[in-house]
Amino acid sequence: MSKKSRNRKAGSALAKTNPTVKSSESFLLKIFDKSLFNLILIVILGIIIYSNTLNSPFLWDDIKLILNNTNIRNLSNFTDFSGTRYLTYLSFALNYKINGYNVAGYHAFNIAVHIINAILIYLLIIMMFKTPRFKESGIPQLSPILALLSGLLFISHPVYTMAVTNINQRSTPLATLFYLLAIIAFIKARLSNDVFFSRKHLPYYALSLISAVFAMKCKEISFTLPIVIFMFDRYFFGKERNLKKSLIYLIPILLTLLIIPLSKPQADVFSQQDSTSFKIEDASVLSGLDAQKLSNIPRKDYMLTELRVILTYMRLFFLPVNLNFIYDYPVYESFLNPDVFLSFLFLLLILTFAIYLFIKAKQTDSGRNLLISFGIVWFFINLSIESFGVVLNYVIFEYRLYLPSIGIILALAVLTGNIIAQESKALRGLYLSIFFVVVMTFSVATYSRNAVFKDEITFWEDVVKKSPAIVVAHNDLGIAYAKKGRFEEAIGQYKTALNLNPNYAKAHNNLGNVYSRTGRTSEAIEEYKTALKINPDYTDAHNNLGNVYDKTGRISEAIEEYKAALRLTPNYTKAHKNLGNTYAKEGWLKEAIEEYEAVLKLNPNDAEVHHNLALVYYNTGLSNKAIEHMRLALKLNPDYTNAHFNLGLIYLKSGMTNEARKEFETVVKINPDDNEARKALNLIPKAKGQQ
Repeated sequence: MSKKSRNRKAGSALAKTNPTVKSSESFLLKIFDKSLFNLILIVILGIIIYSNTLNSPFLWDDIKLILNNTNIRNLSNFTDFSGTRYLTYLSFALNYKINGYNVAGYHAFNIAVHIINAILIYLLIIMMFKTPRFKESGIPQLSPILALLSGLLFISHPVYTMAVTNINQRSTPLATLFYLLAIIAFIKARLSNDVFFSRKHLPYYALSLISAVFAMKCKEISFTLPIVIFMFDRYFFGKERNLKKSLIYLIPILLTLLIIPLSKPQADVFSQQDSTSFKIEDASVLSGLDAQKLSNIPRKDYMLTELRVILTYMRLFFLPVNLNFIYDYPVYESFLNPDVFLSFLFLLLILTFAIYLFIKAKQTDSGRNLLISFGIVWFFINLSIESFGVVLNYVIFEYRLYLPSIGIILALAVLTGNIIAQESKALRGLYLSIFFVVVMTFSVATYSRNAVFKDEITFWEDVVKKSPAIVVAHNDLGIAYAKKGRFEEAIGQYKTALNLNPNYAKAHNNLGNVYSRTGRTSEAIEEYKTALKINPDYTDAHNNLGNVYDKTGRISEAIEEYKAALRLTPNYTKAHKNLGNTYAKEGWLKEAIEEYEAVLKLNPNDAEVHHNLALVYYNTGLSNKAIEHMRLALKLNPDYTNAHFNLGLIYLKSGMTNEARKEFETVVKINPDDNEARKALNLIPKAKGQQ
């Protein structure tokens, strides 16, 4: 039988099943044949299962990359488009501009991006089934239900919670959004018209190019996008056009491969504006960040371990149980280790299978085999950057599965379509019922997993329970306990961290903080000094040691420590503020003003600094400036009783009795037990008409 005969036979066989698919016998398929209904269903499900995350606090690197990142507090810092994660950090800056550090706005943005990505997967599957490879099959008629199932699977899958709920991981979903949009627009352009410079074609092609650029300005994983588009063209348009003709479409897309290598690493962009040091955990070797030594794991060992990690990613997708924020994962050092070697053989088998399906599809013109092969290739290509392109601090993170797993979803879509098209009505109904049960189970699991993010203590207790040997988890759980005043528990966690790693400077510093807060001054000094012995460039430890010295009257030593912190990090606002406070206490008012103004230049919204600067200005005889800054402090924090009280005193001493009375009355209204404010009110003569 000839190839064409076989194709006609396959096509007619599917066609025979289509009346069954579209008939009233399949209620589910009729209901879910409406795109608007499907999209609304995806949106509603996404909102419901992530609704319990809106008040989840900033966690882990959120503190460093968002709360302590002064760059996002001013949109003028984003005039330079050169950073590798420009759009990600611009989105943080927009969040800050709109609602400051109200965490709900940041979470709402992440949830919206995740929902949009689910919709884009829906549209991607619709578009893929319109390509020439699927024209002769019956599967395109099933595309709405297959797209819906894929979108629901994506929106509900619990393995994505880390990428969505942990705010600073926004770079991955945001890059995925533009990644998918670039592919969808490219497909639309290729389908729209044979003429390259047609009005129908160019808008979609321009959108694809712009989206590709935007993706690469969100995260370095987008480096694979031009390669994936090239492969998609060869997979699904190869028969329609030869390679030479396709290059007209592909060359501009492929040129975007230069964007990330020619971009500045995001950490370098920030360092030009704020020397507060931090590193981006997922920095790509493609942008030169590998030289910053992101990990102590040797490259060979990292790559060997990733062979095993990829199998874990597969398990997490198909069986998402015991999800964990930080895995205590073994690092393998030998290719001959059975875990590594068997993993390599299994992965090689899967890749060989993908190649086999591709070759077979070319022989039989099977769109199904092509899409399964493409899905496998998508999975491996999009894991390649973070698994083999760069050595990172941690060998495994769940959010790294976000983009690669879309390849698995694409393969599952075509397998599902084959089952629906071929099986009887009863089996088809059973399969769809099972699928929806899985989606509902995943939805419950996602909602439950998100509850772990509700507060810092719950979050880190979950990590410590699942990964008791992770030093950073004990340290951060200690921080969470300390914030709640549970000091003994905090000390226990810091000591556990130090038992695991005696040279962990952060735990020494944090233990010093608790000792300082509980009056154990000598022990605090000892911990800070130990931290600095381990890491002489530890800015926070210098600042904290300065605080203890200041508290104990060792003023010159305190000033030296603050200055040491500022030599290391000139834009370190805490050290500027503390140095300003020390100068003010000692009567060095000119120096105090300089330090406070340095803080306000970096963070104009620090109410405490405005208040302190106002007091210094008043003491130098500049009452007008004092009033100005005290009002600014109250504008930022209307319930700031000290500012109200001190502004009242300034008004009173300046003869502005009515204004002074209002301020003292405000203090009493906020805090009825404030006797100082009541005494001050008694000093003010009552106005005429008042009893």
